[in-house]
Amino acid sequence: MRWIFFCLVSLGLVGSAAAEITFRPEAEGQALARELMERIPPEKRAQMPWLKDPGPGKRLRDGEVRDVPFSFPTLSERLAQFDAVDPLHTQLFDDTVHSTHSPSRALIETKTPCLWKKSKAVGPDADGTGRTYTVTTIYDCGQAYLMTVEGDYRNRQGKGIIYNDALYNDPVGNRFLTHQQGLRHDGQVQTTLLWLNARYKITYALYHPDTTDFDIPALRAVLVATARQQYAEMEAQAAQATDK
Repeated sequence: MRWIFFCLVSLGLVGSAAAEITFRPEAEGQALARELMERIPPEKRAQMPWLKDPGPGKRLRDGEVRDVPFSFPTLSERLAQFDAVDPLHTQLFDDTVHSTHSPSRALIETKTPCLWKKSKAVGPDADGTGRTYTVTTIYDCGQAYLMTVEGDYRNRQGKGIIYNDALYNDPVGNRFLTHQQGLRHDGQVQTTLLWLNARYKITYALYHPDTTDFDIPALRAVLVATARQQYAEMEAQAAQATDK
């Protein structure tokens, strides 16, 4: 199973993610991504290595790890980035308030060694009412740290597209499909897990030393369990709408 062209998923959904999401083949997304990247001046593109298209046949398959020339932020650097976020566009939640906003938080804290550090929500009213576009959370995992991004497309307006062959060909059979990829630099690894469907997108990015004995399967199991919870909520809401 090929990993979704993540750069394109990000570019394609920012500003256009919505209550109505459609799936399209990855080849279409790759073509669009190349077109978008060609619009970026070469000197700017050189400063954004994550936007580089690895080329046909070189994209990571599920579970693969690729060496990259750029380093990853440390936990302290990542927390500092959170503190620097424009307060007009985000809301920093404390430990009590945020507990109602992250579908996976309880599972992460009980099934992994990770402890909550900080969260931010982005949305039309990121003030504790629940109508947020995405919630980003950072966890301290000892020798590693975890950053999760949990998005609810239903709280945005308009239409959006997700480029994914598996979901395009079988959106029902692959509704709990998760992906894993890794990027490695100078002994440090970013292991990324992703699940998405027509309403939700959840990403886990674990930053850890290459030698760290962190239970990635346990983290992936948390993601799948969260996906099942979110999908059950979708089905219950659909059933209620039908009964009305």
